[in-house]
Amino acid sequence: WYFTTQMIMLEGESGETSLDSSAGLVAGRGWPTAGLLIGSGIITVLPLLIAGFVLQATTNEATSGIIGAALGIIVFPYTVATTLMIYYDLKLRKQPSTIPRYSSEDPPHTN
Repeated sequence: WYFTTQMIMLEGESGETSLDSSAGLVAGRGWPTAGLLIGSGIITVLPLLIAGFVLQATTNEATSGIIGAALGIIVFPYTVATTLMIYYDLKLRKQPSTIPRYSSEDPPHTN
């Protein structure tokens, strides 16, 4: 049910159907998805933990809190982006027909 937020926000589903859709999206790829989510969580949270320990040991409580909050603000978008990329990867694996196909006869895109 990890991707219920994406189902609600991006697919426009209701709460209950988003739970079923999220479970269906991960079905058959549970362990690889769990590994990706845990790995990305470690990559984003571990530097925050290390910085937190260093800050607590070297600065006062207020400074540590402010710098820690600033680091959290910097890291949070990466966490969201990683989750979104995993969601779209799973979605494309379930529905490969949603991948745009281009041929050499398609005109080039101009802006």
